Amino acid sequence: SLGEPQYKIQCGYCHGLDRKGDARAGFPGLTELAKRSNRQAVTRIVEQGGGRMPSFSHLRADQRAAIIDFILEE
Repeated sequence: SLGEPQYKIQCGYCHGLDRKGDARAGFPGLTELAKRSNRQAVTRIVEQGGGRMPSFSHLRADQRAAIIDFILEE
């Protein structure tokens, strides 16, 4: 996946390289995220941030889309 390297760079520190997160530290897991959310909601969070998560609007649209594809396993 083109998004996996970007995920590891941009998201892995908080959400884990394995996407399992760290609930005790307040970082949710992203495994099976497609069962709990949808692309529109995930895109909004990636672009605008939410809670402790910063916005990633500084990334190019294709980079954000690749990360979202990876975490939604598309």
